[in-house]
Amino acid sequence: MVKLHFTAVGRVTALRFKVVCLMGLFAWMSLCPLHAQGDGSAFLLSFYRQYVGFCLDASGEPGEDSLLRCSLTPAFREKLWRMTSSCDANALLRAQDCNEQMLRSLRVEPLDAAGWYCVSWQWEAGGEVVRLPVRLERAGDSWRIAYVTPERLGACSGDTLFFRPGEARCAVEAEGDGCAFLRSFYNAYAAVYATLQPGVAREAAGLRKAWLTPAGQADFRRYEEEGELDGGRGYDALLCDFDFDRPLIPRIRIELLDERTAEVHFPNSPFCLEVLLLRTAGGYRIDGLRRKYED
Repeated sequence: MVKLHFTAVGRVTALRFKVVCLMGLFAWMSLCPLHAQGDGSAFLLSFYRQYVGFCLDASGEPGEDSLLRCSLTPAFREKLWRMTSSCDANALLRAQDCNEQMLRSLRVEPLDAAGWYCVSWQWEAGGEVVRLPVRLERAGDSWRIAYVTPERLGACSGDTLFFRPGEARCAVEAEGDGCAFLRSFYNAYAAVYATLQPGVAREAAGLRKAWLTPAGQADFRRYEEEGELDGGRGYDALLCDFDFDRPLIPRIRIELLDERTAEVHFPNSPFCLEVLLLRTAGGYRIDGLRRKYED
């Protein structure tokens, strides 16, 4: 009798375990909708409905994290938090908050550029329509979000908004004058942030190790630590920002003040950077950084 009783309990336990596993599987599948057919509009609409739903639910953070892991490329997951820190808003929504009307008004339409779609929503009925260009890529039999145009680039779309790995072939020219050195350095350094690849922080650190003196690296760390104290992990003093975009790189303006000092001006930034240069046997190096407000 004892043996039979134990077996029955074991069967019930096993059945419950199977039910729990199936519920977990169905929950995971609902977080990872596979819409490899069609133009990707169905995938994006499903993703944004789930994502806004999680944002509306204060207890939805674990599900939100799972949804992002399933629906974003690894490179864009990494870039997303930099974009969000840069604009101080949710870069997937171009908003700091969400409401039920945002959920009701969600729309998705294909754009002319291949792989690009426009996600739109309204904060209130009849109000302004917010439009976000989104780039999708295939990953096996599913879609992944590979890029969302940052707010500072407006309604721009197309693959020229970013670099793919190996596409930005920028060499730092240490010889010549200080202005030419800084121009080549910033072409290479900003391109790291504008490239859709994981490991951006590591790549940027390698360039700083090569082209900043110990004094320059100490200044960089000081600004980085100040940013962390303000709650901004990943602040980059060389860019006066958390992230950078390909179309903005040519708009970086460098002004040589004297043989050892230059100012670097960034588009749409309240800051400029005073850079101290050091001429060595191997060419120029960055020997100091001082952030200043633009005049």
